[in-house]
Amino acid sequence: MRSLRHLLVGREESRSLRLKERMSEVLPEVSLLFVPFIRTRSLPFSLNLTGDKHAFVFTSPGSVEHFDFKMLPSSSILCALGVATARHLSEKGHKVDFVSEKENAREMAPELSDFLHTSGNNALHIIQPCSDISGDYLREYMRKSGFRYDKVTTYCTEPSPELKAREVEIDDFAPECILFYSPSGVRAWMQEREPLPAISIGPSTTETLMELGFREITESPSPHPEDIADTIHRYSQSLTT
Repeated sequence: MRSLRHLLVGREESRSLRLKERMSEVLPEVSLLFVPFIRTRSLPFSLNLTGDKHAFVFTSPGSVEHFDFKMLPSSSILCALGVATARHLSEKGHKVDFVSEKENAREMAPELSDFLHTSGNNALHIIQPCSDISGDYLREYMRKSGFRYDKVTTYCTEPSPELKAREVEIDDFAPECILFYSPSGVRAWMQEREPLPAISIGPSTTETLMELGFREITESPSPHPEDIADTIHRYSQSLTT
């Protein structure tokens, strides 16, 4: 069987430049088509803060993009899930006090709890700006650890109209594999299409792929572009063995 030739990337090309660069190094023969499977939209929200000390936990670049930082109390502690989210905060001019080593909320939870306990911030009111489909694991874990922790929905995630509008282009491209960045991206694809071999950027996406009938799934060890590209390379090599 020949190696991978056509990979569909479920994200905007403008948000995938590091991946594109890395792919040109490790798999220059693979053609990439970038089609966003989802889009996000800001929602009105308010902050019902209690106490004098607050921490804000941002778990994705989207949570940063859709938050109104004019509402942020000046003494707040800022926490980020992974380097990509931390980078978005820094680019907006904000000092990040904690960056998790792990790249998913389930593994971030004990890191965050330990950081806040050891820094003497047990009495914080913690706010997590998030999407309408955000999971509850982090909130429940932190509450069991003794923190006041609330989620605030600041944006919604919905299927991108580009997925439907570009269906002829996708058919002509004839993807042999799809790179999925989120569970919502998987669900959006399945509204229009059938399963194909998939590259997943993490456990939550893999779980959704399995639930929706995907059978050939290769998971990247992290959502970093370098790891994703190396995972795609590994998958391509497996096709020739």
